[in-house]
Amino acid sequence: MKIAQIQLKNFKRFTDLRIDLGNSAPKLVLLIGANGSGKSGVFDAFEFTSKYHDRVEHRRWQGRKVEKYYFKKEGESQIKLTFNNSGYYWSIVNDDGSLESVNSGANLNELSFYGRSAVRYLPRITRTVLGETIDVASNSDKPAYYIDVDVRFENDIDILAKRVLDQILKAIGNFSEVKDLHITQFEEVTIFLGKVNGAFSRVFGENTATSLKFMGPLTPADGESTKLMFSKGETQNMNYDLLSSGEKEVVNILFNLFVRTPIYQDTIYFFDELDAHLHTSLQYNLLKEIVENWIPDNCQIWTATHSLGFIQYAQSSADAAIIDFDNHDFDLPVVLSPQKTQEIFDIAVPKDALKVLFKDKKLIFCENENAALLNSIGTESTLFLGDVDKSSITLRIEQDKSIYGLIDRDFLSDSERRELLGKFQNLRILEYYCFENYLYHPDNLQECYPVLNIEEYINAIKKAKNSTKGRITQKLDNDRRSYIFYKKNFLSYRNEAFDEIISMLESDNFETFYKVFSMKKQGNLCQLHNVRQEELVKTDWFKSQMNTILSQ
Repeated sequence: MKIAQIQLKNFKRFTDLRIDLGNSAPKLVLLIGANGSGKSGVFDAFEFTSKYHDRVEHRRWQGRKVEKYYFKKEGESQIKLTFNNSGYYWSIVNDDGSLESVNSGANLNELSFYGRSAVRYLPRITRTVLGETIDVASNSDKPAYYIDVDVRFENDIDILAKRVLDQILKAIGNFSEVKDLHITQFEEVTIFLGKVNGAFSRVFGENTATSLKFMGPLTPADGESTKLMFSKGETQNMNYDLLSSGEKEVVNILFNLFVRTPIYQDTIYFFDELDAHLHTSLQYNLLKEIVENWIPDNCQIWTATHSLGFIQYAQSSADAAIIDFDNHDFDLPVVLSPQKTQEIFDIAVPKDALKVLFKDKKLIFCENENAALLNSIGTESTLFLGDVDKSSITLRIEQDKSIYGLIDRDFLSDSERRELLGKFQNLRILEYYCFENYLYHPDNLQECYPVLNIEEYINAIKKAKNSTKGRITQKLDNDRRSYIFYKKNFLSYRNEAFDEIISMLESDNFETFYKVFSMKKQGNLCQLHNVRQEELVKTDWFKSQMNTILSQ
């Protein structure tokens, strides 16, 4: 069971956040963005929901009021999780801090949550005796809040050490002669060693100076703590305490998953900063290992990261989604969708660093995949960078006057477009509806493909416009009111501007309606085979149009 959509209202920093992953919810969801952008707030929602959803946790929290000021903004807080089977789970924090929940959908009662915060690092093992038996199934040793220290790794060590000791004692008790000792008596031990060391070889590599292999635990004795013994390269019998910080993080996560994943099926796993202390190449290897070999296929894993390696893995996976939290005003309603088409470089490198790295270039942020096409032209002294949408770009250039933004016109009137260009000296707005309107403009196609019948092509566009203008008009008001320019009062919403757009759509003059009619899905109208956008951006007409827009 996987989450297809999550909605948070008045929860943490979010007024109304919706993350929409589509109907085919992916196994891996990667949350990226700067520190403080809100990624961990999503995990707080999972942690909060698990407290009320899980039967054991429910009994623990029943009748108890939450610390509402940690979780909620003013007003009623809501957490709604919609799953890929259309079932949903809805938690509410009332003004008095009391809890309510609604559960709808098949098998949702079997769903569980399992999370690890970033506060889980264990520099050395200190326990000198095996602890009390932990009820792993109830997750009773998890922190009270997601920001608290997570001590489950030492509990995992205790559990594993006890299992090893039990297997050895059983073997000794069952056989009177050593020659009768058979490896099946140590089945659990060998399975664990094989699984962990197989993972270490895939993460750290084999037969190198940094190769890591787990030899086994030594249970506490004579007042000393439990020891986890490893070999590293040519060095044998290296204690856990001597491993690097990155190695300890990998050991921590994999040991924890080995102990807990058999219990947690149909589970939403969420981990903050899995990439801590790891080199980029190891980050890629670790996430691949966890997603493909440790998390059950009927589960979903969410992780927040700054890692280029994690982003590279998510980009390469057919079962992953990247959600970018940067440059959004979460005091307003925000909908986030997967950004898998964005270039890795654009979303992984801090944007402020780009000004230093490319100090001799003019930085222009544009919408999504347009950056790659524009950069392919080789515009002198200019670097185009992909961003989520016009809202993100507008917020970015409002805050930083040294960078530029290039956005689609969409349903802006001529007067509104001119007004915005006057208010933002570093904003550029396409004169036509969107980037595709330039790619598939008759003049551009004629230069690239002289055999095209221009008159027939223009008539096909008119026909497509007239057949859809009714649907466009019905939703036009809602579409326009969603623009950030109105929400941030950069423009006042005027009825005459709305009427102007309607009039333009009603016109059969090509250059009039083409400004507000989207060609995003109309590329097939040119009736040419293998029309490649990479070729359409290289025409003299296209370059001239872009130069005119960028020099405004």
